[in-house]
Amino acid sequence: MMGRVEGDAGGLNVRAMLGGMFGWMVDVFDLTLVLFIASVLGEYFFPPTNLIARCFEIV
Repeated sequence: MMGRVEGDAGGLNVRAMLGGMFGWMVDVFDLTLVLFIASVLGEYFFPPTNLIARCFEIV
């Protein structure tokens, strides 16, 4: 019968578990780059043009 899955349904799928953990680690790495490193480096490449932002610029 099509669509039927043979095997132990209660077993631990190690391949899926490792793939999920690896994917989660890549997501955390990407978020770290985007949220922290890019925000710090962005100040050097894109200086604030707003007058109020320049007044509160950290030297």
